[in-house]
Amino acid sequence: MPDFNSLETSITAWAAGQDAVRAAVIVGSHARRGDQHPADELSDLDVALFVTDHSAFTSDDVWLRQFGTIWVHIDEATGDNDPEYLIIYEGARKVDIVFWMVDELRAMVDKGRLNDVMNRGYRVVLDKDGLLAKLPAPDYRTRIADRPPTQAEFDDITRRYWYALYQTGRYLKRRDLWLVKYSEHRSRAELITMIEWYTRVMHGADHDIWHAGRFITEWVSDDVRAALPTLFTPFDVGEAWRGVTASTRLFGKIARSVAAHFGLTYLEDIEKHIGGFVYALYEQAEKEGFNPPTGSSA
Repeated sequence: MPDFNSLETSITAWAAGQDAVRAAVIVGSHARRGDQHPADELSDLDVALFVTDHSAFTSDDVWLRQFGTIWVHIDEATGDNDPEYLIIYEGARKVDIVFWMVDELRAMVDKGRLNDVMNRGYRVVLDKDGLLAKLPAPDYRTRIADRPPTQAEFDDITRRYWYALYQTGRYLKRRDLWLVKYSEHRSRAELITMIEWYTRVMHGADHDIWHAGRFITEWVSDDVRAALPTLFTPFDVGEAWRGVTASTRLFGKIARSVAAHFGLTYLEDIEKHIGGFVYALYEQAEKEGFNPPTGSSA
């Protein structure tokens, strides 16, 4: 396993000397308990810095070089739009450094509730103002799908999924497989959200659901687990069509279950129109033969 001790020590010492950095925690696999997928030989080091202002750190990345020789690094934003650096140092040691505003830390103290990332586990490495000491202990789970979806949220996921499937069907009929795979990938963002809601229906609100499909075979219900291999297909027209039909069957089934359980209305007309259009393309492609003719540029 790569040695992250020197990196963690160097980053912590640097943070201690930065007035804008008020606290720092290790999150992710290096902070999870032993039965919650702890760090292995391929894990990275996830560092969260609570800051009063991140502009000095995000406007110039030279400071990252003092922790070691950098192979590659990129600047990103998290799903919550927090600035983040993703760095791979010499020795294939990957470090993610995210900046959270100290106001978020104060809010967690006031509410007595951790954010989802820290609730998976955190380890304090710097606490200048004693705020981290006031936080509750993590319960080592996320709160994904811990409340029912609203009708608006449910409708949005449904619309986005079927829009992506419309695109997938068009590209498949044209045998444009690169765009097929791109569009399939887009539809999975909606599919995984529906799977999360369905998992709550099947297992209850206390069931532990991992973010973005991580360790998915461990927490989904048996019917979803059985369907997963049919969703990921090779770079082949016929196989891709089979994946599309499997995806639509799964989405329609679990979406109806979610709607029934939470008293929502499923947008049946969208499935009828888009699903019917895509299935008609499938039948036409099946008659024509899935394999492109010899010499085809498809």
